[in-house]
Amino acid sequence: MGSGNSGLGGALGELTKSAGGWLIGLGVLSMLLGLVVSMTSGRPGLSSVLYVTGGIYLATGYFTRRGSFIALVLGSGYFLLNVLLDLATASVLVTAVRIGVLIPMVRAVRAHYLERKARSVREAGEVLAIGQPLVFAETVAPKVAPGGGAGPVGQGNRSPPGRVFAETIAPVKKKAGVEVGATGSDQSEGGSGASPIQTLGPYTVTGVLGTGGMATVYRARQMSVGRDVALKVINVGGSSDPEFSERFRREAETTARLSHPHILKVFDFGEDAGRPYLSMELMGGGTLRSRIRGTTLSVPQIVKWAEQVGGALGAAHGAGVVHRDVKPENVLLDVGGNAFLADFGLARLSNVQGNLTQAGVQMGSPSYMSPEQWHGSDVTSASDLYAFAVMLFELFAGVPP
Repeated sequence: MGSGNSGLGGALGELTKSAGGWLIGLGVLSMLLGLVVSMTSGRPGLSSVLYVTGGIYLATGYFTRRGSFIALVLGSGYFLLNVLLDLATASVLVTAVRIGVLIPMVRAVRAHYLERKARSVREAGEVLAIGQPLVFAETVAPKVAPGGGAGPVGQGNRSPPGRVFAETIAPVKKKAGVEVGATGSDQSEGGSGASPIQTLGPYTVTGVLGTGGMATVYRARQMSVGRDVALKVINVGGSSDPEFSERFRREAETTARLSHPHILKVFDFGEDAGRPYLSMELMGGGTLRSRIRGTTLSVPQIVKWAEQVGGALGAAHGAGVVHRDVKPENVLLDVGGNAFLADFGLARLSNVQGNLTQAGVQMGSPSYMSPEQWHGSDVTSASDLYAFAVMLFELFAGVPP
């Protein structure tokens, strides 16, 4: 049956196999009931219906366990139809049992839907910005580079542990952070690719984690202390833009002034040959976004992340810093599953008069932007709490509101 994939693994594979097992069980039960009816009541019509129903469940269950999404939809849809048809006559207990059997099928269908949606986004590779310039990742270039769309670089989105995901502004070219050699370069759509770098200040570059229109994140090693870091560097085109360089410097100062165990650490900020760089803690557990897709999160796990990220936001607000881009992509995880708030590239200091954001320009990520952000108005810590609430909703429901 179409759309089969016997190689399904992980949580999606387990949910699919569980749903297929329930369908096969229903098929066996229907066959046995048909046999009993034909031997005792002499009602060939009813027994034939039970045999056909059992055959449908057995067939769809078999192909579902082999990974067929179509079989899963057909089998669970047929069972749901039978539940609805008997709803008026069945007892409360029977209906409750049927709903309990239906739940693992619904969970499997939903997991397949989310996986297919994520895959289509990866294959398309582009996300269109809405209206005025919007920022979708760690930092934002205030202007469009001469060669094309300006863009940010952020850590980890659908990328394996320890890697960094890069995005650019509309049209957004999404690339999973594929490590290449230390001298390799990854050209962004805007044409502002990263120049090959061997060393930068006290750091020896060992690979490219991700690149955007205005900045590149390298995997590097600080030889003096034997520490691996994520090294964010402004590309050649962006280093000549004083406004972007000032934003880059302010990001370093903003993060460095914050002290909280669940805010991503900034180790160093400097400049080498006219190219500013930012040395950051290298996380090994990916992003919160990678944990949402295709899985059902436990309530204790969500509460743990909410406490950690909420505490980090509270510390930032207490220091007069508004993050302005709270979302799952900007929450990094270590190998132990602890959450760290990152990406203060759009942060605003409430006690600083200067503002690098032009009036009327929307800055943030569409699904998590507060109404005042959509209108390009000044934002406060309430905007961060709005985005934080949207993120919590998504952790529980699997999709943003």
